[in-house]
Amino acid sequence: MKPAATLSNLFKEISSRPPRYPELNGLKKSNSFKSIQLRNQTPGSLDPFFSPDTYVYKDVLDPSHPATGVSVKFPNIRDEDIGVKIRPLSLLLPKQLPFPAIPIVTWAERVKWAKSVGIVGVPGSKSPKIPAHLGLTPKDQLYPEEDYNSFVIPAKRVIPRGPLFDLALRKAARRVHASLHVSTSKKRMGADRYMRRGIETRLRAAMNMIITRGASAGVKSGTPPNTPIVVSEADAGKHWIMQGWAYMFYPKSEVYNMPYPILITKLRSLLEQINKRVNQLERSWLNDSLLQDQKSGKLAPPAGSFSKRNEPGRYEGQQINSVRVRPRDKSDGDHPELHDIASLGEVMRRRSQVQPTSPASTPKVPKTSKSLASMILAGKKREVWEKELSAGLSLIGQRVGQELKCIDAATPPQSE
Repeated sequence: MKPAATLSNLFKEISSRPPRYPELNGLKKSNSFKSIQLRNQTPGSLDPFFSPDTYVYKDVLDPSHPATGVSVKFPNIRDEDIGVKIRPLSLLLPKQLPFPAIPIVTWAERVKWAKSVGIVGVPGSKSPKIPAHLGLTPKDQLYPEEDYNSFVIPAKRVIPRGPLFDLALRKAARRVHASLHVSTSKKRMGADRYMRRGIETRLRAAMNMIITRGASAGVKSGTPPNTPIVVSEADAGKHWIMQGWAYMFYPKSEVYNMPYPILITKLRSLLEQINKRVNQLERSWLNDSLLQDQKSGKLAPPAGSFSKRNEPGRYEGQQINSVRVRPRDKSDGDHPELHDIASLGEVMRRRSQVQPTSPASTPKVPKTSKSLASMILAGKKREVWEKELSAGLSLIGQRVGQELKCIDAATPPQSE
């Protein structure tokens, strides 16, 4: 019988094993995107994912969205091992957050942007007419190139100012902002918590490789574990994530031991299918909104799309050029620049006019001895403080003397 391997021998054996995916070792830095930004990208509650209810205008984040108050069957794609659902961020419910999320681009702002770039509604069509100078393909999402992620930094502890703020914006521009979530379940993913956490980690790592590196499974002879992972910066980018939408994944326990090439292949297939259906849905909504705007000059959801639970007339007559973006609650106070600004374009215009001041050019106010003394003395004169201090010391002395007399009276005399 062979003796049991010692711990040091086990470590040597593990360290001597070849890497499972050697093609990922020593990857050069990406010239386009660095990572995906998941924090502060979901501004509301995710209850609509788990409820079949239809919410009215006053219940959602963006009342101008065409799917508000309408029973819409959103795309739901399922594989044998993974499923994914998707919902617009505009239809999420308001929620108090410890740190305010990045504001969403409302549907009214998207229609205004479409008009500004020359997109026109086409009667009887499911997609608007897109000018050739935009260079958009049928697979591209009709969404502004810059949104609130381009000039708002999530507030955690301290919001950077001046040159540090511009540096933070440049770093944020190299991230793909996405609202990705994983629905955990003991029945689906196992009773052990470490398995559920491991499945979430593997899922997010695979999504990160797909979005930022354009990862895919290569072709190689042999079993699937030996299949290499191929990266392509040309295939990376925001087209893997529909901006303004939240994704909810439903993985199973098989994902825990699934090789990354197989997992990446499954996720790419799911994203391609669901993004295609969402893009068709958005283009149909945008075409109807542009047609109604061309007829009446008012932004309203498509005709016949209101339900009995809606409030007709509440938003009737709302002009596109008067749409205002305001925080819904006090938790959004960390974005004061959004309190009195009309639209996304107005925010960008005002931001370009602001000249950041460097810390070196800001004059420092000298701290004089007089101002320091007034701060220490709290506005009182020196004589007042001395009088109060002496009165307090005398009171303490009197009480200490009384306590000593009581102790002497209670102590019995000691016999010699």
